[in-house]
Parts: sequence; C-alpha cells; structure tokens
Amino acid sequence: MSETQAYYEFIENLKSKFGSFLMDAEAGADNKSAALRARKLSMELRRDLQDFRKVSVDNDRVNTKHRDPADVADATPEAAPGEAVEMPDEATV
Repeated sequence: MSETQAYYEFIENLKSKFGSFLMDAEAGADNKSAALRARKLSMELRRDLQDFRKVSVDNDRVNTKHRDPADVADATPEAAPGEAVEMPDEATV
C-alpha cells in the first residue's frame, strides 16, 4: 500500500469515527449508553489524532520533492556588510 493510499484511508477512518462521535455525543444528553460510547470514541480519536502526525509526515516525505541546497543558496539575496537586503513581496513570489 502506498503512503498516499494509507493517508487517505487514515483520513476516512477519522471521518467515520468523528461522525459516530458527534451522533453519540448529541444523543448522550438523554441517553447514558450513547454518552458512554461518545466518551470511548473520544479516547480513540485522541490516539488517532496523535498518530495522524506520523502518517502525515510519512506521506509528505514520500510525496515532496526535496530542494537542492545549492538552489536555495542561489535564491537568497546577499548584501554587503551594513547594507540592507530587499526581499520580494510575498504577493509577487
């Protein structure tokens, strides 16, 4: 399974659990068993959200092209000592 596929499956699992959590949490005001299910799902969601960072970083690592450090150094404006460096506006970059 590719990292991207694993990422999307993880997101779909989170959506499903969160939808169930919302339904049980809303029903939990009048229904003790729904409140219990919502509390249990909240703990599962907590663990899943902590795992999300790892899944996301792995996906980014696979799908992101890394820059050559020489290209980054060439793009950085340099100034003589005591001289201000003009940076391009973010809107034009």
